[in-house]
Amino acid sequence: MPTALGSPLIAKFIASMAILILPVAIVRYIVLGEYLLSAYYILLVVLIAVDLRAYLKWQRVPINPSLLLIAVQVGVFELIAHHGASASVWLFPLTVAGFFYSSLSVAQGIGFLVSLLGGGLIYHVTGDVLFAFRFVLALATVVVFMRFMLRTMKRLEDDLGDAVERDPLTGCHNRRAFMRRLEEGRFGGASGSLLFIDIDHFKEVNDSFGHVVGDQVLRMMVEGMSEVLRRQEYLYRMGGEEFAVLLPNVPVELAVRVGERLRRHLAEKVLPKDIRLTISVGVESYSSPDEIEQTLTRADANLYRAKQAGRNTVMHPGSIGD
Repeated sequence: MPTALGSPLIAKFIASMAILILPVAIVRYIVLGEYLLSAYYILLVVLIAVDLRAYLKWQRVPINPSLLLIAVQVGVFELIAHHGASASVWLFPLTVAGFFYSSLSVAQGIGFLVSLLGGGLIYHVTGDVLFAFRFVLALATVVVFMRFMLRTMKRLEDDLGDAVERDPLTGCHNRRAFMRRLEEGRFGGASGSLLFIDIDHFKEVNDSFGHVVGDQVLRMMVEGMSEVLRRQEYLYRMGGEEFAVLLPNVPVELAVRVGERLRRHLAEKVLPKDIRLTISVGVESYSSPDEIEQTLTRADANLYRAKQAGRNTVMHPGSIGD
């Protein structure tokens, strides 16, 4: 029901309020003898209730909520025409609701159109051009404010999401980002390869030089990895001195070459306190995004074999028996 900009909670609240408020108007119109208008609103209540129930039960809606909102706005136009300009106040919450059920551009376009049509109808009913102008200006201001607020919220949400999924020390993606991509199946390719990397003897750096130097070394090692990896390759800090490199659409043979380039490049890198470190690498391939979790386990096993073989080594499926 809600759009990417909308909040599911707000969308459900708006639909629930419509179901509760509209019957009050329906009873009033029946009392006044406005049977056609009351029947129109009864139909809208039923359709909104159907959409809300479908969304709560199946997370989908059979009727486009934007069309229902427009239908309610048409009903408000009918009220303005028959009962005066005071009914126009309902166009304000309906216009705000549109931003939680439609895309930003659609909600904005509908909002401006409603403000112009509503202003014209108010002038037709009252003959007061100044009042009609103030209405248009007020509703257009609401539309502009909603657009600005939601775009700002979306930008802040994106910034926050990026901050949460970035390792604050090294700047690369973290384990949380890796697991989210794993859950969503967003790895950029149906098949590919995975590198699992561990910095050899890193604990000795912290023990000998302290964590400040250790942090500097980690940052420089990540910089070294970034110098080798292409932009489309994803680097994740899985924890401590362990990293994963995801290579979508890259066969295991090329992934092994990438691992070797990383190993050689980092072995030659001069670190603070003239420290030189090496890495051990486990390489595995996957044939579908669903296999990423199992692939990580196999890559970790290859990494363990690289450690057992004396470190500073790249282990892959073809080298398991070596």
